[in-house]
Amino acid sequence: MNLRSKFLYLICGFLLFQAGIFFAFHQWVALPRIEALEANEARNNTYRGQSLLHESLLNLVESSQQWLANPALQQYFATEPPTSEAVQPLTQQLLQRDQQLLFLLGPEQQDWGIALDPNTQQPLLMPNFILQLTASSPKFLEFTAEQSINRGIFLTERGPILLVARPLVAAPTPTTLLIGKFITTELLAQLSGLSRTELNLWPQGVKVLPPRQQNILKLIDEAPNHIHIEKNDNTLQAYTQLKDLSQTSAMVLASTTPRNTWLLFKNNLKESYATLLVANVLMIIILLNILNHSIIFPAQRLIKHLYSVKAKIHSQAPTITIKNQDEIGSLYPALNGLLHKLYEHQHKTTARAYHAGKQHMREELLRTTHQVLDPFLKDSHEAEKKFSQLSLNTLEQVIAQLASDPKLSATAEHSVTELQTHYTQLRQQLKKIQLNLQDLKMRSIRISTTLKTYGIHLDRAPIWNNPKSK
Repeated sequence: MNLRSKFLYLICGFLLFQAGIFFAFHQWVALPRIEALEANEARNNTYRGQSLLHESLLNLVESSQQWLANPALQQYFATEPPTSEAVQPLTQQLLQRDQQLLFLLGPEQQDWGIALDPNTQQPLLMPNFILQLTASSPKFLEFTAEQSINRGIFLTERGPILLVARPLVAAPTPTTLLIGKFITTELLAQLSGLSRTELNLWPQGVKVLPPRQQNILKLIDEAPNHIHIEKNDNTLQAYTQLKDLSQTSAMVLASTTPRNTWLLFKNNLKESYATLLVANVLMIIILLNILNHSIIFPAQRLIKHLYSVKAKIHSQAPTITIKNQDEIGSLYPALNGLLHKLYEHQHKTTARAYHAGKQHMREELLRTTHQVLDPFLKDSHEAEKKFSQLSLNTLEQVIAQLASDPKLSATAEHSVTELQTHYTQLRQQLKKIQLNLQDLKMRSIRISTTLKTYGIHLDRAPIWNNPKSK
């Protein structure tokens, strides 16, 4: 397998591994986590809608306390039967407080009050749901010391209504104050603005649920936490049911949550990010190890071997072995052949240079030796020859004079003394010359011995062995 194929396989393997990691991450980590987060957010929005309805009931409780201290209500009780002048201020206050029911329930059907239509805000006659409430939920109108206020939702022909009941202590006879507020589309819009999500409640304006919401009620009963969630492309619908005071009729409360998948993924999946990052780091480490064993380590071995060849002198060309079956593996035999040829060429070049240098050194040494020794020997021969001739001539002259003239005996004796002195000086000069020759001979012997250690033999005999030099 060559390097190109190996790189292609590595890249394809890395891409496939990344695709598998992303697919597994998407299927088994991201999607379940995101779906769980979206479902949790939808449930929280539904709980928030329920809590807002509960707060509306609490606000109605506070309003009932204000109604007890209202002077217009006191005037309402003072007139029997109540006149229109007493009813008109109460109606205005109901409209200002966005309430539709103010009723007083007395003993023996002595009931009177004000009821407004939730759509037209026009006064109604005695509404039927008051009778239905007293008949279906009589405990709602009963009070104890611990529970002096009752509240809840009741489903009427005109839709669900928030009701608060509390005893009216200031009345001459036992009387219950009943305050009500219909859950209209306007109220749901206000609650949606407070919860920042879209809230819906069924039924609206009627008492019977639509068929679709009736089917949803069955799914709510089967769902965990009694919240059914429907998923669309862009939104999540969470449904839950609300029981009215009679516990016989049910209402469906729905919250709509937009699906912001990327925001949830970014804000809540940090652990998944970390897991994916660790998996990528592990894959990169594996790829780096493969590249190290395939390319980097063989290249380092090659560089190290080349440096060792550069730093050392080997008797024979070194060889490199590797098991790679790619371009790196085929490079090593070619490099071994190149090193072998280089070593052969180096050996031949070194041998030729060695012999040429040896011959040149021998010639230079011989030439230098003759240039140094020949002048000394020549001077020595000439001095010895002159001395011999001078001695013989002087003696012959002295002898001839002595033989011819006996009177010169004293002069001859003086001449003999001078001759002896001159002869002694010449002998001393000859000894110095001989010592110098002896020193040159010893040096020449040492040079010859040194040359023999390098395998250089002098072809020409030394000068001091020349018979003529003697």
